[in-house]
Amino acid sequence: MRCGACRASWTPSLKVSGTPATSLSTAPLSPHSPPISFKPFFPASSRIFRNLGSKPWTPGYSACSTMATWRQMTSDDISQLMQVADTVHPGLPESDYVFAERARLFPKGCLILSKTNDNGEEQVYGYTISHPITKGQPPALDSLLGEIHEHANQYYIHDVAILKDVRSLGHAGRAVRMLLEVAEGLKFTTTCIVSVYGTGPFWQRFGFQQEPVDDFLREKLIDYGDDAVYMVRENGVEKRQ
Repeated sequence: MRCGACRASWTPSLKVSGTPATSLSTAPLSPHSPPISFKPFFPASSRIFRNLGSKPWTPGYSACSTMATWRQMTSDDISQLMQVADTVHPGLPESDYVFAERARLFPKGCLILSKTNDNGEEQVYGYTISHPITKGQPPALDSLLGEIHEHANQYYIHDVAILKDVRSLGHAGRAVRMLLEVAEGLKFTTTCIVSVYGTGPFWQRFGFQQEPVDDFLREKLIDYGDDAVYMVRENGVEKRQ
């Protein structure tokens, strides 16, 4: 679970909602007055624009996501998803075909955080990847599953990634609750994650606790970084038949 929605620096430095502030003179106009100039409050080099793909401000473009919502992922989302993944996880890269396979194999566990701007263009701000696995055997990083095993007996949240400047708005918590509803709806008794970036306290809020790992799983965790922690949550539902 490469959680890029809940790193230690949880509070973003900027929050922007709607149209950026402008500078406008209130002096009376004359026929000889120069044209009024509208200026974005944040320069195009600001971090908030860099994290959203170096997009300069244009009318109708909203740099924030207070109105963004989660929906099911489709194959058409992979291109924008990769931009988010490369921004949030530069040290934990995965291939586009890996994301495409997860969305095809288990679409209800793969979500996109998006918002349609005033120009009718959809902007992706985050995503989740999750699916059933054999208990205690999360897949290696950047690897294909092939299929969801018919005897899968544990739910696995692999990734919750949200662009830095739209965090602390409740999107991560809503996504986790949605995924846990999927897990419990399918009667999985436990859900597991691989916490990275020191995000253990965030996951503990949802009942996840660190668990010991065997040599096989410890080998897999190496690719997730030195701070990777395997955590499990008891879902509190009847055993899946």
